[in-house]
Amino acid sequence: MTIKAALLPHLTELTGAPLTHLEYAQRLSAFDDFDVTFVTPDNGPLAVRAREYGLHVHVLEAPTGGLAGRRGIVEKASHFLDWRSARRRLEKYFHESGANLVFASSVVNTMPATAARHAGLRLVYHLQEPAFSFPDNPRNRRKADVISRSSSFLFTAPGSHTSMFSHIRHVPVNNAVDLSRFDRSRRAEYRHKLLDELGLPASAEIVTCVASISERKGVDTLLAACAALRNKRSMMYTLVIGPDGGDPEFVSKIRSGIPRLQMEDRFLLPGPRNDVAELLIASDLFVLPTRADAQPLSVIEAMAAGLPIVTTTAGDMPAMLRHGEIGSILSEPHQEDLAREIDGVLSTPRIQARYVQGVLDRVSDYTYDAAIRVVAEELRTLATK
Repeated sequence: MTIKAALLPHLTELTGAPLTHLEYAQRLSAFDDFDVTFVTPDNGPLAVRAREYGLHVHVLEAPTGGLAGRRGIVEKASHFLDWRSARRRLEKYFHESGANLVFASSVVNTMPATAARHAGLRLVYHLQEPAFSFPDNPRNRRKADVISRSSSFLFTAPGSHTSMFSHIRHVPVNNAVDLSRFDRSRRAEYRHKLLDELGLPASAEIVTCVASISERKGVDTLLAACAALRNKRSMMYTLVIGPDGGDPEFVSKIRSGIPRLQMEDRFLLPGPRNDVAELLIASDLFVLPTRADAQPLSVIEAMAAGLPIVTTTAGDMPAMLRHGEIGSILSEPHQEDLAREIDGVLSTPRIQARYVQGVLDRVSDYTYDAAIRVVAEELRTLATK
């Protein structure tokens, strides 16, 4: 049976979110029963990026003729100024394209769910938002009701479950990375480049955290733990790679705390980077003292880079690291415990070797190919019902 699936991705493709829906579209199009067209609200950056992925692109406001013959439709429709007009255009497109399945992403926008229901189509969501980012309140309960009445099931990354969708079937799909981005044979090259950029000595111990500067990610705990090790590990340097979080007061607290703790040259905030894979490969240890999470892409990237990992029990982390067999897991992100774990791993080559071999074996479960097989089979099953 030919599957005409309408995929409505979120705007996360431009920020490197887990298992981007451009990757979904590209890999689904490789199957004989999926022919993918990516439909955007305009010819902006998302359309440009989709074309870079080799996808057919259609702009929703443009004439929609000529698409009905395609075997599979992948669509983007969100963030329109006129909600009702956007919904009508989307419904019209559903009918004209011959789509029989709608695959959506973010539950923040309920317009696709409403359009799908009005068009009489089955709806599937990939729920990226974990429970802590979709709190139980009247507004979100209304969103959940709209989506629940329209949805057949949800794809969810382990650790993303929220009680407002507990009555809908959940299909677990791991987040994923492209392993080809992680060339560990070039570690010496990447490390020399990083040391030269930061002006660090060859003997530096580089501890890296990929996260937003936010309380949820535990950056305050990381700063305090590294400050506690300042004298004991005089060659340890910490990088926090990522944007400022949504709390300016917290970000200011971190930035002012660095000089107060005399960590100006030892705790570095380079901001977002597009060479994260290289930076991780050049590092010695990955640390994420997160207080709440699901299945962080940064941890999977650290696994792909072959780094020993220190993190917490938040979300799916215990399962990812086999309950401490291939990484250090803290039940609570206290600075004393974190400092002890960082020091212990860096001081024990035997532990480092065990963790590195463990994560390199484990990361094969977090590839795009592994994830897309689950997605494709579930969509095929649903389309034939």
